[in-house]
Amino acid sequence: MIFEDNVKKHSLICPRAKKRKRQELEPYFLKNVNCGGHGRLVANPATPTSSSSKSEFEPGTSVWAQRIARRVLRAHQSIFKSDKTCDVSAITCRDIHNAIDVKDLSQAELDAGIREEFLSHHIKSGGNQHTIQIASLIGHLRQMGSFERQNEKKNSAAKNSNLDTNACDSSLLSKKGEPLVILEMGAGRGMFGLTVAGVASASGANTHFFMVDRAGSRSKAEKAFRNKKKNTDRSYLKLDDINWCRLCCDLSNINLPVVLEHDIKYKEAKIVVIAKHLCGAGTDLALKSLIPIRHKINACLIATCCHGICSWQHYIARDILCEVMEGKECDDKDSSIPSFGPLEFDLLRRWSGATVATREGVSKTSRGKTEAINNLLEDDDMEHPRTLFDENKVNIDATNSSETNISAIVRELGLSCSIQGLGRACQRLIDYGRSEYIHQNIFQTNNKGTVVNNLSQYVGPEITPQNAILWAYRKETPK
Repeated sequence: MIFEDNVKKHSLICPRAKKRKRQELEPYFLKNVNCGGHGRLVANPATPTSSSSKSEFEPGTSVWAQRIARRVLRAHQSIFKSDKTCDVSAITCRDIHNAIDVKDLSQAELDAGIREEFLSHHIKSGGNQHTIQIASLIGHLRQMGSFERQNEKKNSAAKNSNLDTNACDSSLLSKKGEPLVILEMGAGRGMFGLTVAGVASASGANTHFFMVDRAGSRSKAEKAFRNKKKNTDRSYLKLDDINWCRLCCDLSNINLPVVLEHDIKYKEAKIVVIAKHLCGAGTDLALKSLIPIRHKINACLIATCCHGICSWQHYIARDILCEVMEGKECDDKDSSIPSFGPLEFDLLRRWSGATVATREGVSKTSRGKTEAINNLLEDDDMEHPRTLFDENKVNIDATNSSETNISAIVRELGLSCSIQGLGRACQRLIDYGRSEYIHQNIFQTNNKGTVVNNLSQYVGPEITPQNAILWAYRKETPK
């Protein structure tokens, strides 16, 4: 505890204050440069209703929330090509789960020895489930052609996998001597990026690895680099000759052109952007930070997480999501559908937390007690602790009532998808908007043949409920 009359003196010696000042002096620091999201902040006028029913559609009412729920399911049904003749109340949780492909590409990497490499290099992956996740993400990057040099013989992992290596355009592959920049956003301990950089280096790429994270206090990747024993590198993972550094900066303040465009050695670099479980609005801040360097980005792979702490103010696909939620394809028998804006988005992000109960069997609640799935999750259970954004200054109390509780809405509408299915659909819509933003604003092309862009599941929900990835790559070298 610091007394008021000692605050000024303490600020001169406080380690955190000193660290923050050092960060603000870095050339790549530009305060709030990536804040603000993209698209309109204010909702369109609501659909006119009769005076007698007007109160029913006001935010916070049960009817309002029910119609938002039906529209979410209708939008999900339309976007992901489900059976449009099926009434939304009949859509099941399995239907929603199967709406996007599950592409678990971990087995080939496990067979190639990723676990043994972690042991050899004393890399703490976080446990078996994290190892499987990392392995599958590596498999996706390999399929995207992010590692092997042009005309290089594919390694054993690619040979033994079911990857369509012929689909990878050779122009994406890093040529000898050409820098390959691995840019990990929200790196945390940096274990995922460390592995990606090691695999890229083992393929012969001239690898440069940047970890962008606001804290970096645990610095596990740095320890692995610095304490690497001699002669431990193998064909799968090679930590020698990797140029690496950590950029201690919040994603809202990182000015990437200063890092990657003012250094001549990165002029012809190919950039691969990665992130594993980038929480909430962090995904949106990271994607917006890529806009100034979008002409240099060749591939992007982001595993999203913590949709419950997304922010309307920072969300980068507001217009895209509004268009989807207000579109004619979402119309059903209820003609008086409310418009979509900050209050409606707040409802989506709160409902999206319900998917923490998608693991089979049992799951632990935030209180640490083990209960059956059917008894889990009331309205505000989140994927992570409840550190909610309220930066868009909306009246969140208007949507935080028992009338808009996800359990109550599912029960009143008789939805077959259960709370987990509705929560999953909310997640998918939030990520769909981001996927479209990547295609429209980062890769910027009207020719879909030059860019592969997708939203898929990289592992099953039994490995992690947060199993969606946004991925895209160019099939031809950008000019």
